[in-house]
Amino acid sequence: MQHTILVGLDSSTGSRRALEYGLRYAAITEGRVVGLLVESPLWKAPRYGKQSFESAVRVNTEALARRYGVTFEFRVRSGYPAHTIVEQARLLNCDTVVLGHADNSPFHRWLTASISELVRHDAPCRVVVVGTGATLAMNGIVESPTPIAPPITTQVG
Repeated sequence: MQHTILVGLDSSTGSRRALEYGLRYAAITEGRVVGLLVESPLWKAPRYGKQSFESAVRVNTEALARRYGVTFEFRVRSGYPAHTIVEQARLLNCDTVVLGHADNSPFHRWLTASISELVRHDAPCRVVVVGTGATLAMNGIVESPTPIAPPITTQVG
C-alpha cells in the first residue's frame, strides 16, 4: 500500500520545512506527496500576479521533489484553507497531512485561528505540524523531523 501524504503549501519557510519533512517521509515509505496550494477568498495575489505566484511555487516544489526522488503532484484549489485541506485529504484518502508552523504570537493565532489546529480537529488522518526546529504534537503523536532520513546535501561549485 502506497502512503499518500498531503502537504500544505505557500511561500513561507514553514511550508518549505513541511514539504521537506513530507518528502523525506515519502522517500522512506515509498509514498507519494500531494502539494496543495490553497488560495483563500481573503487572499490577495502578489503584485507580480496570481499565475506567476502559482508557477513559482510549482517550479520550486517540483524541483525539491525530484531531489528526493518522490512521486509528487501539485494542486491549486480555492477555498478556506483549513476546510479545503481537510476536504482534499478525504478525497485523496491521505494517510498523513503535513503543515508548516507560522510561529505567530499566541495573541495573533487567537485572533485568526490556527489553520493547523482547525485541520487537526477535522482531518480523517494523522496531522503533523513542522515548526522551526521541532515538530509539534498533533493527534497525540509527537515526531521529530530529523530522524526520518539524513538531509540531502548538494555540492556547490
